[in-house]
Formats: sequence, C-alpha cells, structure tokens
Amino acid sequence: MKNGQLVTCLLWHLVTDLYSIITDQTMKMTAPVVSSHSENAVFMSFMVPSEFSKNPPTPNDASVFIHRAPRVQFYVR
Repeated sequence: MKNGQLVTCLLWHLVTDLYSIITDQTMKMTAPVVSSHSENAVFMSFMVPSEFSKNPPTPNDASVFIHRAPRVQFYVR
C-alpha cells in the first residue's frame, strides 16, 4: 500500500468511526476518493453513499466540511 493510500484509508476510518458513534450506523469505504489542491491547501473528498447523502454526518472539526456537488456517475475497477 502506498503512503497516499494509507492516509486515505486512515482518514476514511476516522470519518466512519465518528459517523458510527454519532448515528449508531456504519458506512462502508467508497470509491473514488478525490484529491485536489490549491496554492495553500490540499483537499481530500470522500463520496458519501447515496443512502446517507440526504443527511451526511456533521463534522466536529472545523477543517472538515460537507461539500455538495452535482450528481455524477463513476466507473471504478
């Protein structure tokens, strides 16, 4: 596993653990994980499964936020 993949997995586990503590529900890892950057920031986006999209978990860290994007379909191998 590459370093980027390890960081992605660790972040996802933190997000899903928090979600399960708050809601008493679980959420599986999704693909793809989208990363982007600007001059002074790096963003990592996790797709929320459709059954959670209407009411996603509320982050308790100010550096984590929910970004709603237009519906899109990905094909992943």
